[in-house]
Amino acid sequence: NTNIEEKIGQYWLNRVGIVAVLIGVSYFLKYAFENNWIGPGGRIVIGLLAGVGLNLWSERFRSRGYATFSYSLKAVGIGTLYLSLWGAFQVYHLIAAEAAFVAMIIVTAATIALAWSQDAELLASFAMVGGFSTPALLSTGQNHEAVLFGYVFLLDVAILVLAALRPWRRLLWGSFAGTLILYVGWYAEYYSKEQRGLTVFFATVFGILFAVIPLVIRYEKPPASAAPSLTLTLLPLLNATWFFLALYVMFDR
Repeated sequence: NTNIEEKIGQYWLNRVGIVAVLIGVSYFLKYAFENNWIGPGGRIVIGLLAGVGLNLWSERFRSRGYATFSYSLKAVGIGTLYLSLWGAFQVYHLIAAEAAFVAMIIVTAATIALAWSQDAELLASFAMVGGFSTPALLSTGQNHEAVLFGYVFLLDVAILVLAALRPWRRLLWGSFAGTLILYVGWYAEYYSKEQRGLTVFFATVFGILFAVIPLVIRYEKPPASAAPSLTLTLLPLLNATWFFLALYVMFDR
């Protein structure tokens, strides 16, 4: 019992120490930024290094059996990387939109690779959120329909492959929601009748992609008292409804 209490005390002492260091560093950086000790380029570099460092540091805790705490650190690290790249483009204008876009794709791909290697659905969800946030973070106010929906299609395919190879069906709901939000947002802002042909093409591509979910995802027969998987029943129906409405709105006149 004494050994267990000592280990618990040491564990919480370490956690408190970590939090204290992070708070101290945060206040120092805030003071340095406010007094212009560190310029915009230095701030972005610090953010990127902090993001990478948190991800590397999290592996130490995962190797010791603290998987949940490790994934929490990874979430902070990944978020820091996305925000640093967003700041470099939108706030300080240090890099072009194309460079920031490629860098965010690399962050998303690396997170997916980590999720696959560590069999962690939580990390895959981080990658999905970051991937769908990238177009919004890097929006320039210009209409790039083909680039936007081509990127979303590749992201959806990657998530579908993950869900087919791993029991991560919840990712498909996030993929559908992210696709729908970006589509509706783009449509409300940029759609015109002249673009109908290309827009119908992409709507059809997304409709087919989510329609094949029951064919790609393995069906596991539930117990007699359980309902079939909502992912394989309700999601295709919602997809069909969305596809019909998308076409109806474009061809209603």
